[in-house]
Amino acid sequence: MIALNTTTSFLLKRIGVESVSEHEAVYSEEEIKSEGPGKFTVPGGTSIRTINQQLKLQLKSIEAETLSGFLMEKTGQVLTVRERIELDGAVAQVLEISGSRAVSIHMELPQPSMGEI
Repeated sequence: MIALNTTTSFLLKRIGVESVSEHEAVYSEEEIKSEGPGKFTVPGGTSIRTINQQLKLQLKSIEAETLSGFLMEKTGQVLTVRERIELDGAVAQVLEISGSRAVSIHMELPQPSMGEI
């Protein structure tokens, strides 16, 4: 776990993103927007805690506080537009990038099949 944490810190510093504590993090004030059943547009600066609460997910991060940072941590690289990332309970697709950060992300949650309802 220490090696992964160190690797993540190194990667983030290498691309010019400083790791910040939860108290220092500045989250996006934009809202998660519903785009239909199980489909959402999420600002990259949204906290992982907010996403977990509103979308009923259980995303866990070693170091990241925001969705953009979480996705970079998950992939181990700078994100690109249209990149799809499989998550536990969702699929994320990057819609917009500014610098090295994803600023808009499409999230899709699996819908229960007719047999599960």
